[in-house]
Amino acid sequence: MVSDKQGEGGVGKTGKMFHLSMILHTCNRDFPNGWAPLQHMLVEGLLKSGSQEARSLAEEIAIRWITTNYIVYKKTGLMHEKFDVEHCGEFGGGGEYVPQVSLLFTIIVFGLGNV
Repeated sequence: MVSDKQGEGGVGKTGKMFHLSMILHTCNRDFPNGWAPLQHMLVEGLLKSGSQEARSLAEEIAIRWITTNYIVYKKTGLMHEKFDVEHCGEFGGGGEYVPQVSLLFTIIVFGLGNV
């Protein structure tokens, strides 16, 4: 399993969602931002592992990710490209450009939840 707040440069876990980096807001992918494609790939990988522990973790991640997407959508009326992995129901920020909304990959991943 991935350990909480794993080292810089790899995938880390905060709570029940994953992030790519422990650097604070230098790039759009940096902590505490989480991205739909990363969540989707990790959930699918955990489900395919065959481990009951991994399946339980995948279900927790999927539920938390969908919940945070839903809460943000209800608050803002928009789908966002990234979400705050530390605070369920908050969208992400920082990075090289203004955070985007209604990105197709977020909408697609949100719609593919089959856990």
